Amino acid sequence: MQKPVSANSLPQSAESIDKRAYNKARLWSFAGATFHLTVSVILLFHYGIKHALLWWIGVLLGFTFYRSGYGFTRAWRNLMTRQSTVGVRAHLLWVALASCLIFPVFRYGWLGNDVFDIMRPVGLMMLAGAFMFGIGMQIAGSCTSGSMYRSGSGQMRLWLSILGIIVGAFFASLQYGSWTELPIFFVYSYQREFPLIIAIGAQLLLIGVLWLLLHRLEKFWCGSVTGIFDHHQPRSSLAGINQHLDVEAGTLSGKNHWIFERWTLGAGSIMLAVLSLAALILLNRPWVISLAFPLWSAKLATAVGLEYDFEFWDYWGIPQNESMLSLGLFEDVTSLMNFGFILGASWATLSLIKQASHAKARSFNIKDCLYRPMVTFVGGLLMGYGAIIGLGCNIGGFIAAVISGSVHGWAWVIAALCGTMIGVWIRRLLRI
Repeated sequence: MQKPVSANSLPQSAESIDKRAYNKARLWSFAGATFHLTVSVILLFHYGIKHALLWWIGVLLGFTFYRSGYGFTRAWRNLMTRQSTVGVRAHLLWVALASCLIFPVFRYGWLGNDVFDIMRPVGLMMLAGAFMFGIGMQIAGSCTSGSMYRSGSGQMRLWLSILGIIVGAFFASLQYGSWTELPIFFVYSYQREFPLIIAIGAQLLLIGVLWLLLHRLEKFWCGSVTGIFDHHQPRSSLAGINQHLDVEAGTLSGKNHWIFERWTLGAGSIMLAVLSLAALILLNRPWVISLAFPLWSAKLATAVGLEYDFEFWDYWGIPQNESMLSLGLFEDVTSLMNFGFILGASWATLSLIKQASHAKARSFNIKDCLYRPMVTFVGGLLMGYGAIIGLGCNIGGFIAAVISGSVHGWAWVIAALCGTMIGVWIRRLLRI
């Protein structure tokens, strides 16, 4: 049994921290590490070293998203409603760093193994899906990655968003063939077409221009600019239930800060860029999320007794998708990383020092208990459908595509931002 921490054993910079809260955080930190180590050992013996390492990458991704308050839904909404660009600039930093790390791997491979990028056509199907996704994530109040890590952090309403995503993915995969008949405009990847140095330079130049534009816009709107490495910057996503109860960032120092406190958005971007490279090396492709949802929907449909010949659906007729149907959920690497992502956020939540003595009981509210969950489910439906039709969510359609140097990633962002504007308007209409 872990010994209680005395006042003298607390870090010198943490004297103001409640000792019980600090002990509890240490206990959960150790328990989480033990749990995830056990899971990775089991995966090692059942599926091999690749699955064991991917579990840890998924866990660290979820941990990073939660601790840095990372997300897309609120960051994009804040851009439009509060003239705050800090969340979007954090996304650009992630993409810029990851591009510098990943472009050479796409070009030359990794230790003799080929690594595949993501290049998709820009067409009406993709644009419609991204637009639909942008609406859905604002209605639900969270995107796919946000729904997963926030549900893992204890926000039970977001499990309804995940359920909606799964159901939406089911219908999208059912109707996938009809969408593929829509016009395609072009397919282009500057990472493939340009020499490596020029490709990286073009990527950084574009990101730099966007960064400068956002920086100047925020200064014009607000009179000052919030830095992505500021400890007091507004979170780009609702990262926790009792965020106002957390210990002030910067109270601890050294390794204790990284284990027990929140991180800045900038620190999260750096960590996510490194983890993106690690995922790429193990997967031989960029990290994505939404690829797992049609599989989950097919497994769920089979589990509840619905009989479908999935092999004859156009979506499952795609060679890389067809092989997934026979896989177990922990055998499928995308599903495995998603589970790790959720539980990584749980670990980050439980090991975060909170001033529990100030916690307040929440009173019953019919809007929170009935209306909001229903709206969240509907938003999830739109996201699940849009993510499959739009060839990805914020991770697959935006991040993975842009760090692959594919133009469709930037087109996806534009369409999703248009959907976000509609979604913000619907939120006001629905009073959520």
